[in-house]
Amino acid sequence: IPDGYTYIGESAFKGCDILQYVRIPSTVKRIPADVFSNTPSLENVLFEEGVEEIGTKLETIRHDMGWKSTGGPAFRRSGINAISIPSTVSVLPHFYHCDKLTDIIIPEGVSKISQYNFNECKNIKRIYIPASVSEIDTTFPETEIEEITVSKDNPYYHCAGNCLIRTDTKELIAGFGNSLIPDDDSVTIIGPGAFYGREKLSSIKLPESIKLIKENAFKKCSNLKKVFVSKFPLNVSSTDYRFPFDIDRFNNHEIELVKYDK
Repeated sequence: IPDGYTYIGESAFKGCDILQYVRIPSTVKRIPADVFSNTPSLENVLFEEGVEEIGTKLETIRHDMGWKSTGGPAFRRSGINAISIPSTVSVLPHFYHCDKLTDIIIPEGVSKISQYNFNECKNIKRIYIPASVSEIDTTFPETEIEEITVSKDNPYYHCAGNCLIRTDTKELIAGFGNSLIPDDDSVTIIGPGAFYGREKLSSIKLPESIKLIKENAFKKCSNLKKVFVSKFPLNVSSTDYRFPFDIDRFNNHEIELVKYDK
């Protein structure tokens, strides 16, 4: 797109199945909804500094015929595999069903990561979270992030053992198949859905500091076979009425409790 252009129409590139690369100049301030939907060959979009909004929030509005939904993700079923979002963007764009997306660098200035930002993007491998992020309400379900990095200057979250941890509440927000829960008392709670759908998780060691496991923490971890604990009985409360590791799988000896030495 040439320098000087200031506007891109909604759904401008929608369905362009041979589109591979787009450069967005700094003169364009807003990227509308669905602009890159159904672009399976799109691998890279270069956003120059100056772009302020990418896509729009999903909203429900009222009009003469009733209620309707408007807006949506800029990237829906796109072939994009990596993206660096410009620092002039303060609201993280939504990506939906971008199966080739593997690398995300979130810019300083973004304050929230929501459950809709990376919906159905199951192949993300690396993500960087800046110091400005103060709210995360997603566990990146059914993804196997191999490397999650949090800025050392972030006062709200940190990462240890490839676990995303809320620092003040000592709650593990998200863990993955290669995660090791730290045993330095920095984690006392395993949050809801923290390991949801981690197919690569075959075993997990629960440090003695863990006091609470919330609902669905290990749901759909079908290959989880061993849970290592420091003592019997397991001194952990659970808000999940089904028991955090699925009591039926324990009864059928599909999951084994193993005592480890301190």
